[in-house]
Amino acid sequence: MAFLLAGLAAGSVGWTLDRPGRLLLSALALILVSEGLLLLLLRPVVRADAAGVTARVGLRRITVPWSAVGVVQARPARRIIAGDTLELDLDERLVVVPAYRLGTSPADAAARIETMRPVSS
Repeated sequence: MAFLLAGLAAGSVGWTLDRPGRLLLSALALILVSEGLLLLLLRPVVRADAAGVTARVGLRRITVPWSAVGVVQARPARRIIAGDTLELDLDERLVVVPAYRLGTSPADAAARIETMRPVSS
């Protein structure tokens, strides 16, 4: 909801600015509203069950069996934006999910996913 509200606020303030400011704030408003709608409508972002792991990347869903799931770990981001992320090694893809998309801490999400992983015998 915060993304939607911020997008609507940016869009409404943008009309009071000059043309370049309007353009920049309109682009920001569009991005924020789009992200807010994705977060509200396309849930869950990551799901694990007995068959494997499913992750939503953009508008696509990637489903990978447990035999192709590599490392699942939480990492603190130390680069441009400080924030924890969940990293999933799914077959030949590295899926990085920021904490705000998970609804819980990445460490908790990684632990829950690992509890679903079948024990190999």
